[in-house]
Amino acid sequence: MFNGHSILRERTRRYIDYGILDFEVPAAKCGSRPFEEFAGIGPLPSAPVNFVSRIVGGRNSEPGGQPWQVSLKRGSAHFCGGTIIDTRWVLTAAHCIPPRDRNFEKTLSVVVGEYDMETSDDEEQTLRVSRVIVHPKFRPLNPVNNDVALLELTKDIVYGVMVQPACLPYQDEEFLAGTLCTVSGWGKLQEEGEMPSIRQEVSLPLLDPELCARVLAAMHLPAMDRTMLCAGFPNGGRDACQGDSGGPLVCQRPSGAWSLHGVVSWGVGCARGWAGGAGGAGGGPGGRDATRQGTPGIFARVANFLPWIQQHMDGGSRGRSNLGNCNATGVVLTGESGTLAYPVPDNTTYPDNTFCVWTVQVPAGKSIVLTFTRFDLEPHVSCELDHLAVYTDIDVYSGRFCGTSLPVPIVIHSNQTTLKFVSDKSTGGRGFALHFAAVDPSSLPFSGCGSLAVLRREGELQSLNYPRGGRPGGVTCRWLLHAPRGKRLQLRFTDFELGSSPNCTYDYVAVYGDVERTLQLVPD
Repeated sequence: MFNGHSILRERTRRYIDYGILDFEVPAAKCGSRPFEEFAGIGPLPSAPVNFVSRIVGGRNSEPGGQPWQVSLKRGSAHFCGGTIIDTRWVLTAAHCIPPRDRNFEKTLSVVVGEYDMETSDDEEQTLRVSRVIVHPKFRPLNPVNNDVALLELTKDIVYGVMVQPACLPYQDEEFLAGTLCTVSGWGKLQEEGEMPSIRQEVSLPLLDPELCARVLAAMHLPAMDRTMLCAGFPNGGRDACQGDSGGPLVCQRPSGAWSLHGVVSWGVGCARGWAGGAGGAGGGPGGRDATRQGTPGIFARVANFLPWIQQHMDGGSRGRSNLGNCNATGVVLTGESGTLAYPVPDNTTYPDNTFCVWTVQVPAGKSIVLTFTRFDLEPHVSCELDHLAVYTDIDVYSGRFCGTSLPVPIVIHSNQTTLKFVSDKSTGGRGFALHFAAVDPSSLPFSGCGSLAVLRREGELQSLNYPRGGRPGGVTCRWLLHAPRGKRLQLRFTDFELGSSPNCTYDYVAVYGDVERTLQLVPD
């Protein structure tokens, strides 16, 4: 507590998400690796760089280490990878699908639980495909963008210790450049080499998009766009290769869950050094010359395709109830005021694997107040499971909400906001209901009392009746301030006058770093 002019910075809290896995009925949570818990081990340690045994440059994956990895085969021959994202859906690369082969679906099989190609693994399952959906904007050349395709299976995948789905990313999910993510598959061990029988994996750092763009420009290749991302080492030595196409690039969230960040798409060469790094022309391992320059690994950015993925999963052959106005491509609500509820009716549990988008628009020059009347989503300490995400301005992410407590009213300093609801594969709830209203920005209750979430980059808060005085006694006022991801809050007091008391016993202002008010902050 304090009663003077101060500058405060929000401190970061670290959370640990503890999960329980039942191995008689394996967990259906996405992004989990049950074999680690089953074997009593933690995450696998990073292996040393190996320039002989490679994916290229990788290591043998542990059985169950990539439980979402699938092998696409024609006959008994592996040709591409893919990723389990639901019991009947696999995501792969569009360039793995022959464009004019009418017999392709009839001869294609998806093998899950595969580890060693030369043996029949315990949980191995071979499934047929009922439908192949290539992204309509896929371009095979100049550049290879929108390189994703969906495979709908004829029957459900049986999950187990060695077979699990990867998490689809949040649309706002970003991993910083330099983050080590894992790519896996049965691709060639070197450019002109053979394919291994045992699944390989390798860790690659994500690259800054501007750096990747410079590398491609130096190779006189078409520029990358938002449907792509890059990963790799400047000196080469570690990379995906032919046969890994369509497979997963997964990154681990703070909670431990693995998110499908990319789909193996393309690159020049395998594990070559590339211009702009230490392995530039004339340098790098083996004294590479300009004719041996390559590129980082290029992957399809999965978050870019979430509406398209969910649109087709929702309209799959099994069908699923919409339970209201849920649409992956977006529903627009306009007017001075209105309501939004999902699911409808309110005594229904929302379905698994849902992705809904709503845009609320009020007249220009107005701000928006969201007031919740129902809220029942799967709880999680950092809302990484089922959640409602709020975006302000032009798709600027502000925060996520989950749990069973009603969120405080939210003030949005814009005449437009986007709400995105996501559910995973288990533990649903009754959803949410809210009322939205347009208000004049000058009339917003900054000087009132009560809980209020203020979503804006900066602004002012004032105590009741400021600056005229007349502050009533026995009043408790609370405001919730939320910074965008990657930012910190700074509070600077421009005027401060409260009654003095020993140890701030009576009138005081307290600042906390958490909603539960257990982490009290002190001035720096």
